[in-house]
Amino acid sequence: MKPFRRLSRLATGRALFYPVQVPDLIGVADRRYLDRTGLQPLRGIADLMRYAALNQGGDDLANFGGFVPVGLPDFKMLPAPEKLDPMKVQADRYSDEQLYALARYVYSLRPPANPNKPDALAEQGEKIFKREGCAACHTPPLYTNNRLTPVEGFNSSAVAKQQQDVMPISVGTNPDLALKTRRGTGYYKVPSLKGLWYRSHLSAANLTGAAHSLTRVSPSLRSLRPFASRAR
Repeated sequence: MKPFRRLSRLATGRALFYPVQVPDLIGVADRRYLDRTGLQPLRGIADLMRYAALNQGGDDLANFGGFVPVGLPDFKMLPAPEKLDPMKVQADRYSDEQLYALARYVYSLRPPANPNKPDALAEQGEKIFKREGCAACHTPPLYTNNRLTPVEGFNSSAVAKQQQDVMPISVGTNPDLALKTRRGTGYYKVPSLKGLWYRSHLSAANLTGAAHSLTRVSPSLRSLRPFASRAR
């Protein structure tokens, strides 16, 4: 589905005007999966602790298409453990007590008050949202159905579809992150639309570009353009 390619650049942060996204930590307790690829199921606070520990030391084993960040001097090979520089590489992880405190803090985060008051333009956007069936994936009140969607080129088994709550459709999002990285699962989680107004990486310009791309899929979404251009 080529009309979604421009959206995929926004989603993966692969271009100059599409910066890498900073994940929203607010409302994590309501999510069913962590990471954009659903790498870690979130069944309780212990999973968030485990995810924090994984990310704390996981980058030390990173390999980006043959480029190994800690593989000095030529960045081509992961050095032996005894040769790793302890000043540059995380030697151990946080204690269980520290991980629990960190997870409890993340769970406690609350969104700031939204300064954008409902108006005629917001009502128009709500009508479009309902008319186009957006709630099928971005289901209120969380504005996500907390499911996974497979990327093009990945065929999950029937058991996986049942166990991991996989949707039967792909929206054509760029598959690179899901297939070509160490975080790859073959899936993307359906993101929540809550808090779009305070996420700095979703500027009004990017939202407008996304709306223009969507109109190529459905001409009826053309009315989203003025709505997106005023989004803050």
